[in-house]
Amino acid sequence: LVASSSWKITKTFKFPSDVIIGARFSTEGRRIIGLTRNGLLTIDASTGHVLGRQPLAVIATSTLSPTVTIAPNGDRIAAYSDEWERGEGELRVINTAAGDVIRRVRMQLSFGPWLQLGPAGRYVLVGSRDGIVRRVDSESGVVQASFVANSDGTPLTITGPGFFTARSGIPPVHIVKGLEVTSIDQVYRSLYNPDLVREALAGDPNKEVARAA
Repeated sequence: LVASSSWKITKTFKFPSDVIIGARFSTEGRRIIGLTRNGLLTIDASTGHVLGRQPLAVIATSTLSPTVTIAPNGDRIAAYSDEWERGEGELRVINTAAGDVIRRVRMQLSFGPWLQLGPAGRYVLVGSRDGIVRRVDSESGVVQASFVANSDGTPLTITGPGFFTARSGIPPVHIVKGLEVTSIDQVYRSLYNPDLVREALAGDPNKEVARAA
């Protein structure tokens, strides 16, 4: 452990059987949440004693290098595992104190996505190699919105029901429903709605997005 004021090492803990690849303090600062190749460790921050272990099976559906991130407050982790035989994967959000899975979300992503939990672990940003970043509500599992850059670099934000906002122009996006493909400029007036996008990103507290959909 390193003191943030002086950058001096204050404590050193060793774990011979575990290689820690990531760690965060819990909200109250008394625990350290450590990620290893074998699972999750809960460590007493004052003594270095291991208070609990959660096996990899809780964190991931596959041992094929799951992508894992820890919330800034240490209270939650998110993990994505690819399942090649199904052509998709599973995103899991886990409560680090209890070690239980809060939410499972099936997703189809490019191999090796990156994850980032929001400040309180309330949502997960999931990025993939197709250039799309999805924001997932960690409580409900709903994809609140997806973010992508247009060909000119300007951002586009689109919700699950299709409501979108773009900084300039009509984005080169198509809506696919079954075998039917529609250019977004054909439905621009009905789906361009910055207000509903903001509601979706806020968790749709007044159910305006749900009613409009």
